[in-house]
Amino acid sequence: MSPRTTIGLLGGGQLGMMLCESASPLNVPIAVLDAEDAPAKQINSNKHHVTGSFKDPVKIRELAANCDVLTVEVEHIDTQVLEEIATHGVQVSAADGSTTTKKVTVHPSWKTLRLIQNKYEQKEYLGKEGIPIAEQLALESGDGMLASMKEASAKFGFPWMLKSRKDSYDGRGNLKISSEADLEHAVTEFGSLSCYAEKWVPFEIELSVIVIRTEDDEGNTKRLIPYPAVETIHEDNVCSRVFMPPRNVADDVSKQAQKVACSVVEKLWGRGVFAVELFFTKDGKVVVNEIAPRPHNSGHHSIEAVPYMSQYKAQLTAILDGPLPEELQPHVSSSIMINILGGASADSHDRLVKKAKSMYAKNMAVYLHLYGKESKPSRKIGHITLTSLGTIAELEEFAQPLIKIAEEIRQERLQASSKALRPQQAPATTTSKGKGMNKDKPLVLVTMGSDSDLPVAKAGIDILNEFGVPWEVDITSAHRTPVKMGQVATDAADRGIKAIICLAGGAAHLAGMMAAYTPLPVIAVPVKATHLDGMDSLLSMVQMPRGVPTATVAINNSTNAALLAIRILGAFMPEYLEKMKTYQLDMEKQVLDKATLLREIDVEAYLAKMVGDTLTATAVDYEKEDDLTEKARQRKQRQVTSGKSAQTLENDRPWHREGSHSQPKSTSPDPTGGDVTKGRLLTTPTRLLKLILPMPFHPKQEHINEPVEGENKGQEDTVQPLAILVHPQQPLSYLERLIQSEIPPLRYNGREKLPDIVFRAEADQEESHQRKDRSDSNVASYSGLGHEGPNKKEAPWVRWSGSTEVGDFIRDAARGREFAIVIEGYKKELRVAVPSFKDRTYYMRMQLRRMSREIDGMVKIKSECDKIANKGAHRLAQGGFAALAGWWGIVYYITFHTEMGWDLVEPVTYLAGLTTIMAGYLWFLFISRDLSYKAALKITVSKRQQALYQERSFDSAKWEHRVHEANALRREIRMVATEYDADWDEMKDLGEEVKQVLEDEKKKNGGGNGDKSKGEDGDGDGDGEDRERSSSRDEK
Repeated sequence: MSPRTTIGLLGGGQLGMMLCESASPLNVPIAVLDAEDAPAKQINSNKHHVTGSFKDPVKIRELAANCDVLTVEVEHIDTQVLEEIATHGVQVSAADGSTTTKKVTVHPSWKTLRLIQNKYEQKEYLGKEGIPIAEQLALESGDGMLASMKEASAKFGFPWMLKSRKDSYDGRGNLKISSEADLEHAVTEFGSLSCYAEKWVPFEIELSVIVIRTEDDEGNTKRLIPYPAVETIHEDNVCSRVFMPPRNVADDVSKQAQKVACSVVEKLWGRGVFAVELFFTKDGKVVVNEIAPRPHNSGHHSIEAVPYMSQYKAQLTAILDGPLPEELQPHVSSSIMINILGGASADSHDRLVKKAKSMYAKNMAVYLHLYGKESKPSRKIGHITLTSLGTIAELEEFAQPLIKIAEEIRQERLQASSKALRPQQAPATTTSKGKGMNKDKPLVLVTMGSDSDLPVAKAGIDILNEFGVPWEVDITSAHRTPVKMGQVATDAADRGIKAIICLAGGAAHLAGMMAAYTPLPVIAVPVKATHLDGMDSLLSMVQMPRGVPTATVAINNSTNAALLAIRILGAFMPEYLEKMKTYQLDMEKQVLDKATLLREIDVEAYLAKMVGDTLTATAVDYEKEDDLTEKARQRKQRQVTSGKSAQTLENDRPWHREGSHSQPKSTSPDPTGGDVTKGRLLTTPTRLLKLILPMPFHPKQEHINEPVEGENKGQEDTVQPLAILVHPQQPLSYLERLIQSEIPPLRYNGREKLPDIVFRAEADQEESHQRKDRSDSNVASYSGLGHEGPNKKEAPWVRWSGSTEVGDFIRDAARGREFAIVIEGYKKELRVAVPSFKDRTYYMRMQLRRMSREIDGMVKIKSECDKIANKGAHRLAQGGFAALAGWWGIVYYITFHTEMGWDLVEPVTYLAGLTTIMAGYLWFLFISRDLSYKAALKITVSKRQQALYQERSFDSAKWEHRVHEANALRREIRMVATEYDADWDEMKDLGEEVKQVLEDEKKKNGGGNGDKSKGEDGDGDGDGEDRERSSSRDEK
């Protein structure tokens, strides 16, 4: 491969970080797929980094498209997508918009990863290949697990090891079965997992050998180079220390371990380093325990012990098929690695780090490695390597202070929590668990795109509770949290989930996307959102493409979704089948009873009974409400008497929270301008608007229409101003609910109710003939100066509908410089100043200025490259003309001035013309499909341009992106200016040269005025704001 081969790394933890550290001096670029703050990304900058989950197939393909070879930091990767990338390739987009398919090699091979992911199948494969392994037995899961474990106990005797087939590492997924008493506990802990039993191996010592494997392009093994064997110490199922060479072990045992490890790696596929963990038994045998197809914890010491070829440099060299030494000889006589594991508190490890920094000795060295990870109990957050030119015994004595502190941290951790580590079948999510919920074994997952869908989901959850079905609820938005959504769907089946119910409104893609990620049945519940009465949700769910089935129920009908999920469970779980039969019989009986009653009494009497039943139910509800209100009043009275009312108020009312009456300490100016009776609407760097609203209520005010008695009513006795972030496309009713949640309730007829909120603004009194032509805007004509405009005579005000979008309301309210918020029960209205055109576009104009400076710096390089490219193309054209003229000169000379004459020229001319026609046809088919001088010139110029761009480090993709963004900002600012009826001087924010460049690029991309059907930029997308609106509709 090329020296500049880009390696794509799936996972960016500490192993990835140390791999990047080794790649840097070798000038090997590594692009990482992991979270934004992953350790590997903290020390490695690469424009091809991808942020997301390394288990997400979409993100894996995105990484592969920008890399030449893929490798892994952890083996728990989707091997299906790796196989697809290696065998069929991945789509790659070129700068000109065309796409090609390229195959990306995966090392180690996806075949190795797939085998190693299932430890039972891994051991079965190795056993058939003659590799020494412990005897094992497959176990049933679910109801048959206990019986199969008893069978394993009879076969192996006690103790034996219970192991999870998948998702187990660092001791997770392993449980020692010492007696019959452990079986029930094992079923509880491992019942939902696929497991196997392994005969107990009475080992003397645990060993590990790192092996470098290289192969040719056909997959045949070329070389196997082992590192010296090391001794590993495991405590609490986690590696704590590594010794090289192993203590009290003969050299021939280490050589035997190297030999077995090489025989294991030889049976695998792909290039790289492989860690083989082994047992050295009491009877002198070496038995294989586990394999890791990647750099391993037991090889960290090689960074200092074998500096010329650490396991990380070896990983890179093997993947790139570079030269390797014949034998790996350490530069030190002995080495010890001590893992830094998180303790009971976040700073427990600090004393270990401090001690490591202070240790020095002759012929010995201490190296500290911290990974930049948050400290959690038992989490690997760093390691310490000690090296010596003396014996391992001498080095161990020198390391005693570090070993002692590490042991102290371990004991503190054990005392703080004795909970055993277990495999994580799904990423940690914030879930709600309610009545009827079995958190260990949920069968139905109820997930929604937003918490606003929860009231609709409640009816279905009630049905699940009624049937006694264990359930779990989560929030996974297909648009806002796509990575989490894919992970939850992918892991659902392995966690024991049998059916998934998805609720979403608006552009409801949640159910379909979940169905694309999981083999489980998915039931979609369209939710009625603010617009279109839920029809958009229904259609987007029910019209799924072939191959991705998604069962869809009626709008807001989570009851039927839950019943369908129970019927799915009933197909293989008899208890739910019987409950469903009983439920259907009950429904049938209810309908028959109603039919009988209707026949016995006349229609009028039946209708009267229905009304009476409704009134009775309402009366019961009011009676319950009155009872709760009275109890609350009595409880409040008791608390006031006992002197605890202040605390109760803080707990029960958000406006009573501690410190709500005192102004926060801040160095920034008061956003209300010092006037606590007036609010302001401010813009933010995003599309959100910030509403600063005064709260003219006493901190201990119980009801909005019952002010607190007393004379001290200064500013210090009012609640501090409230800040609310709203999106311009949210309705006023949403803003109303936010305000209601922060103010006292209204006392009305002895009951509490939420006060109504009314939004008022100045009415438009201008006659149509007095207005300016506003055909390009959807709002009335006004000054647009907002709170900066001149005062004018008070005009009539009108009440606005709660369904009006905030942005539309603000734009229209700007004519009067302010709008009013009227709170039911409060005598005064709250006035709020409206942002002017300058306020509204401030952040957009600042962003445009930054882009302009960047474009100005790039345009000089681009102009120079374009000029050189065009000049070269013109020279080529001139050369072609000269060649053509020379050709016809030769034809003329031979024809009229030589004896050969036309007899020679005629066939030559004929063949030359035919060749030209064929070449032009091939050009048309394979290159341009535009058989013209202009097309040939364009392609010649384009190729020369790209070469010059690359030579002068000009990023054409970045240029196009910046120009597109700048034009989009210009369009948006112009739209706001049109709506505010204000003049915007582009020259102040762009400059003449940048403006001309943007105009030229817009015309080049089809943004001229010739096509009136297209949008302002000629992109055929219509109105820019409409595009923004349709793309940003919130999925509920």
